[in-house]
Amino acid sequence: MTGPLRSSLDRWAWELAVKTCLNTFTTGAHVLAGKVYGNRMIDVRISNTKLLHRAARIVAELARVSSTEARRALLTAIHGASVDATRENPAADRGHVAEAAGRSGIVARAILLACGFSLAEADRRMAEEPIVRRVIATLRMDVG
Repeated sequence: MTGPLRSSLDRWAWELAVKTCLNTFTTGAHVLAGKVYGNRMIDVRISNTKLLHRAARIVAELARVSSTEARRALLTAIHGASVDATRENPAADRGHVAEAAGRSGIVARAILLACGFSLAEADRRMAEEPIVRRVIATLRMDVG
């Protein structure tokens, strides 16, 4: 094959190879930084409602609590106080996202809260160990 089709395929293959390499490097960096637990990205920055719901599912799965308890813990982690989380409300969810935007560590804090820690204790643990994966691993050993 020659001509424009060949050069288009070559460019496409080159772009795919570069994208694959960059994805590999960034994934490795996230693993080394402790933002991955198992095969899941856990230090999710909540920048939209889809990520808010994903964060609640992560909290429910890792803390082994109901979706309602996970949502309550997540909203408490975001706002620093107990918030009504009995049902989803799109308008309220946008407010939660706005409050959470740009902040990290919310999911780890919520996991600790869902496991029965107070806000102060959760914050103390996170201050002692800023790597999210280690916080959860330590929790698993404590709760075990």
